Amino acid sequence: PSWCGEIILFTLALSGRQADDMEGGGEVSSPRQRGFSFAIDRGGTFTDVFAVCPNGRKVVTKLLSEDPARYSDAPREAIRRVLAEATGKDFPQDKPLPSEMIESIRMGTTVATNALLERRGERCALAITSGYKDLLHIGNQARPSIFDLRIEKPEV
Repeated sequence: PSWCGEIILFTLALSGRQADDMEGGGEVSSPRQRGFSFAIDRGGTFTDVFAVCPNGRKVVTKLLSEDPARYSDAPREAIRRVLAEATGKDFPQDKPLPSEMIESIRMGTTVATNALLERRGERCALAITSGYKDLLHIGNQARPSIFDLRIEKPEV
């Protein structure tokens, strides 16, 4: 599938431990983790994956985002490969992955942002009903004085 959205900056949870309590040169350990955790960046060319296994081992992998001869979906394929390598089990591409083994998946993508910047992709339209016409002016709330009671609206 085509993934849309912005790149997500992710952090690893410290599982209730403070950073200054960690030993071993800042290595993050997660003794309470029951499953695999994945952080995925699906880009236009490559899909980067950072995984933390239940035993604390970290795995980094990179796949081509599009490789239809080998797989239909890069994030799913990366998860499948990490699970297979870490457990020694075979997970066929045409079968669902065992979700009970996965604690979390965090995924972001730059595909939509790149399509906008490069002005490629499908044409689209925005339809707003009359009751919501102010949305075009409000946008994403990015204004210097968001709580200012006297707003000078620009001419449109």
